[in-house]
Amino acid sequence: MKKIIKQKKLLLDTLMKETIINGAIKLIREKGIKTLTMDNIANEVKIAKGTIYLYFKNREDLIKAIIQKIKEPFVIQFDKIKNSNLSIQKKIEKILTFALSDIEKNLMFVRIIMQYVEASPSLKRFLFNDWQRLIEFFAELFKDAIKKGEIKMKNPEYVSKLITACMNYMIYERGMGYIKCLPVKKEVELFMNVFNLGYEKIKEDKTIEK
Repeated sequence: MKKIIKQKKLLLDTLMKETIINGAIKLIREKGIKTLTMDNIANEVKIAKGTIYLYFKNREDLIKAIIQKIKEPFVIQFDKIKNSNLSIQKKIEKILTFALSDIEKNLMFVRIIMQYVEASPSLKRFLFNDWQRLIEFFAELFKDAIKKGEIKMKNPEYVSKLITACMNYMIYERGMGYIKCLPVKKEVELFMNVFNLGYEKIKEDKTIEK
């Protein structure tokens, strides 16, 4: 019985957190981040303000949860690409294309979030940890390709840092909106031209993309 009660509470807590996060996202999309107060969120989702503080200690804590939610489709798609039978070149190309295309689809919302993050040292540190995980993700991709005898690469960890830096900058320049960016397809094409110089190909790419 205790186990059932505990599972039920966990489910209710998860649903409540999702309700609060979704309400916050709706407020930001419709009225801007300045309207993101605990009072406004409480009114939006029809709960007591005190209930929100049971799940999020302050606004920045809630913004972190929103960023995590934005990342969810990235994590799912990146893992799907990583575990596919595509060549390393196609994997990198697909990852970049997905990331930049998703940013383009949600550009105004991403800009609002990024401009808020830019003014917050704690959120910058939070994102830096994500960058470290992304470096590790790319390093695993390259090491796997090396192990399979697909490519030769002297320092996969450092190449992973460079790719992460490039990808973050591409996202940053779109998110901040200071300059006119290249179309996603052209951006990825140019990047791949440079990336293809950074390793020695052993096997020919005979991947048939489905």
